[in-house]
Amino acid sequence: RATRLAQFYSANDKTYEATVRFGLATNTYDAEGEPLGEAVEVAPAMEEVERALQPFHGTFMQTPPPVSAKKIQGQPAYKLARKNISFELQPVEVTVFALELLGLNGAELKMRVKCSAGTYVRSIAHDAGQRLGCGAHLSALRRTQSGPFLIDQARTLEELAALGEDGRLREALLP
Repeated sequence: RATRLAQFYSANDKTYEATVRFGLATNTYDAEGEPLGEAVEVAPAMEEVERALQPFHGTFMQTPPPVSAKKIQGQPAYKLARKNISFELQPVEVTVFALELLGLNGAELKMRVKCSAGTYVRSIAHDAGQRLGCGAHLSALRRTQSGPFLIDQARTLEELAALGEDGRLREALLP
């Protein structure tokens, strides 16, 4: 019965740990996509990266990735993109409450992003690469918080199965 409440939590703010790879843009803005051109060797300075990410603090208009769940005339954009049907996504207002750079190693940036629901960290990575003139994509993403729920509270499927076998599944529920 508690799953009925899930819709209310998807609208919460979220926190992510992300890895951005500079030097190659993809059509999905992540590592799953097809390259948009040749990869280039880059090693941007932290100051350059900070400048490229500056517009992505606070509230701003963001265009979602072409391969996303955003609806176009009732169809998810990713379905249209996979059929090579041309479309244009409209920018939406999003808020990034905090964008913390955790480290830069050559072409790889690690960062933490706390943002409003509907924010695409993939778009931030892609747009930062555009601003740097070298392209970029999101190579890793991990949600560490959604509203009041922290990753430290999560259980593995194996843990849940073991609790279920012991008749203790209620222990995994958060009130």
